[in-house]
Amino acid sequence: MLVGINKNIDSYAIMNILSTKIGKNDAQKIYGSIASKVDVLIVFPMAFNITFSTALIPNISEARKNSNYFTIKNLSKKSVFMSLVIGIGSTLGLYFFSENIFSLLFNNSIDGQKLLKLASFSIVFSVMIQTFSGILQGLQRNKIPVIASVIGTISKVVLNLFLVKQDMFLENGIIFSTIISNFFMFSILYYYVKKYLKIDLKKYSFAIFLAGMVMVLCITILNNLLRIIGINNKVGFIFSIMIGGIIFIFQNIWISKNFQINLFES
Repeated sequence: MLVGINKNIDSYAIMNILSTKIGKNDAQKIYGSIASKVDVLIVFPMAFNITFSTALIPNISEARKNSNYFTIKNLSKKSVFMSLVIGIGSTLGLYFFSENIFSLLFNNSIDGQKLLKLASFSIVFSVMIQTFSGILQGLQRNKIPVIASVIGTISKVVLNLFLVKQDMFLENGIIFSTIISNFFMFSILYYYVKKYLKIDLKKYSFAIFLAGMVMVLCITILNNLLRIIGINNKVGFIFSIMIGGIIFIFQNIWISKNFQINLFES
């Protein structure tokens, strides 16, 4: 629902504010790039993550009824860890390989590639918002996600109205407003999750980020090697992404064991 609201806010900002700065035709092109390319790629990790956040609500609710707080914390830690893996991995992948991804998916068209690179920073906040909301709803703290969403939406509108008008931002203002409003929602939800469950993101985040950078390095090296030996650019990139993704997954399985998180326990 929040994604749909943001799209409407962005549509208004582009067609009614940005168009007065750069012209209607250019504004329509930018809106097309955001709506048909950037948003599609940004939403994909969220669609994958929603599986975990939705499953949290009944599982935590059941554990809460039985006063099983050990199960609640374990379920929450596992979901937070998996969401961080999805969020950080997707952010790094889309940031470092935005041009390759655009060339692969959109027939070598890179219109909107810079917007995707910037928008990638919103992903980790978006997936954590989903997961934190699921945890709090499972704990019967339903008002908190609603309040966070209202604050996020209001801040998104205000920031859009202000940033898009500025010559130093223009269309980038739309992306910045999304990142900042998502950060506000993330901060509110994280405060309460940490308050109720004592879950600290720092120790997970840094380890997963390092694993993500190893993934980026492996993909880059392998992709360049395949290009040197004459492998088709698109084929080489797909193969490199697959190998990098496998390396990232195994790294995070090892990291989860070090933090005593059983990812395969139902």
